[in-house]
Amino acid sequence: MTAQDMLLQTLLQLGLALAIGLLVGVERHWRERDAAPGTRTAGLRTFGLTGLLGAIAALVAQSPVFGGGVAGAIILSAALGAYAAALIVFKLQEAVEDETNSVTTVVAAMVVFGLGAMAVLEDRTITAAAGVAVTALLASREMLHGLLRRLTWLELRSMIIILVMSFVVLPLIPRTPLGPFGGVDLAAVWTLAILMAAISYVGYVALKLLGPRKGLLLAGALGGLVSSTAVTVSFARRAAQNEAPPLALVAGAMAASAVAVLRIGGLAIVLAPAVLRNLAVPLLAAAAAFALAAVMCSKSITGQGPYDPETVRNPFELRVILRLTLLIALAAFLVKAGMAVLGPASTVPLSALGGLVDADAVVLSVARLSGAEITVQAMALAICAAIAADVAAKSAYAVVIGGRPFGSIFGLTAFIAVSGGAAAFWLVAGLDRMVFPD
Repeated sequence: MTAQDMLLQTLLQLGLALAIGLLVGVERHWRERDAAPGTRTAGLRTFGLTGLLGAIAALVAQSPVFGGGVAGAIILSAALGAYAAALIVFKLQEAVEDETNSVTTVVAAMVVFGLGAMAVLEDRTITAAAGVAVTALLASREMLHGLLRRLTWLELRSMIIILVMSFVVLPLIPRTPLGPFGGVDLAAVWTLAILMAAISYVGYVALKLLGPRKGLLLAGALGGLVSSTAVTVSFARRAAQNEAPPLALVAGAMAASAVAVLRIGGLAIVLAPAVLRNLAVPLLAAAAAFALAAVMCSKSITGQGPYDPETVRNPFELRVILRLTLLIALAAFLVKAGMAVLGPASTVPLSALGGLVDADAVVLSVARLSGAEITVQAMALAICAAIAADVAAKSAYAVVIGGRPFGSIFGLTAFIAVSGGAAAFWLVAGLDRMVFPD
């Protein structure tokens, strides 16, 4: 690196450190903008200088004189300690005069010092993102405090359970499938349990914040990006417990199915572009049926119906989710065993059977088959069979778990969607044979 390049890099590092300090300083200064000059411990200029101080300390620590390493770490730590000590002295005086106990400004200043050092020692993109995140966190005080005031113990406990499932239990589960016939991926099964719990929680929050019409429709559509089955099961359980109007819940479930059909179809087309001609119209027809029914059900809600915010007491029941997850894991094992015994000749029926468990896994498997193993027509048919079976499985969940109102509306819509998609598939296949004869 030339001397000119080194100079430019140093200027960029100092500029980023200054920018982060000024950004955080704007937020801190704005909160005390009515205070008289000289009464603030740290404002816009102080935070800007703090970022520069961190960068300068890092530059000194890694200079050839000290050679970085342990000596550089000691210098950087000493600079931070001296700065924090001086800042605390002034902040204590301010706290006594204002009769406050907040330490946020001191911590924010120390973080800005650290980010200034990161601008020199670490990746600048990550450092800039961290600076923006710190500013956003400081600026969201009122919103966070308001959320905490409205947060109940059950909601907090449910959040903690999801975090434990995700970041404590999941990393301990073996990633290698266990058992014969390719085994069962326990990590994938546990991930499904996490998804069902998380989607149930999101639906619970959306229901409380936005009401049954908008909240559940939005939660369902977002959940469809992850697992429409999880959405259907969660919303069916809430319908059985009368926690919201059945129309609102079934609208969310159908919105999830519409998004899921498009997501799975898009995945298949990306992996196997040759099936676009056969899949585009059938999948769009099925998704449109679900989406139209979801909108109609949502607009049909004429008030809150049986919805009572006080009845929505629990974001999710862990035992129910775990029991369903175990059943799905067992079904997945049985499907894998069947595929291992029967071989690739039975792709379409096995795809339908696999779709009852996990349509995404079936689509991934089928789309990776080569032209020598399966024709494009058969591949498209297998993918459609998996999606249709997935819809059928969700209809069964809706009827068994959700009861008559929820299950009948979802089941009828699913029948229309699958029938329309099947008719479109055979129509496209017939036209395909006419235009592209063998």
